[in-house]
Amino acid sequence: MEAACAGFMYALITAAAYVVSGASDLALVIGGDANSRVVNPDDIKTYPLFGDGAGAVLLTRGRPDQGILAYSMGADGSGANLLTRPACGSRLPPTPELLAKGMHYMQMDGRAVFRWAVAILCDTIQDVLTAAGKQTTDVSLYIAIRPTFASSTRASMSCTFPAAKFSTTCKNTATPRRVPFPWRSTKRLSRAGSKPTNSSC
Repeated sequence: MEAACAGFMYALITAAAYVVSGASDLALVIGGDANSRVVNPDDIKTYPLFGDGAGAVLLTRGRPDQGILAYSMGADGSGANLLTRPACGSRLPPTPELLAKGMHYMQMDGRAVFRWAVAILCDTIQDVLTAAGKQTTDVSLYIAIRPTFASSTRASMSCTFPAAKFSTTCKNTATPRRVPFPWRSTKRLSRAGSKPTNSSC
């Protein structure tokens, strides 16, 4: 499925539902991106932020105290103009003229996206904690889709969560949209020595 940054999470929740319902014993969830095809190498504001890569997780039924306690997903079309790819879709099929103008490249209002991401991250965390009946102190690690050091620090200040609990393992790497969660969660949880009873958000 294609849902940009949230694509892997949509697939993960769908796969988990199959396992919980008994429709599947195992579910393999794969996320992959080839952003280099749509990122302008001359745009220093976006080019360093998006990379190519893939990651996967294998889901199976665990103990009663394991699994996804709660989740919150949604869509907001009001910010569509903040992150766009003007051409080479169904509205404006590719032509030599559009390609020459670079209209096939992704365009992003970085500052506006940053502010929106920090705000929605705080709201979403609160929604998930409330649905799961948990407090901020019950969570061992917060793993966001694409957290830079700056966004994680700003989010922790806005949400009043400890900055040390936010994963920032991608601060030195480009970040494919769907790949970071499986890659980052495995890397950070193994590095932190997370126990099966720990909660991550």
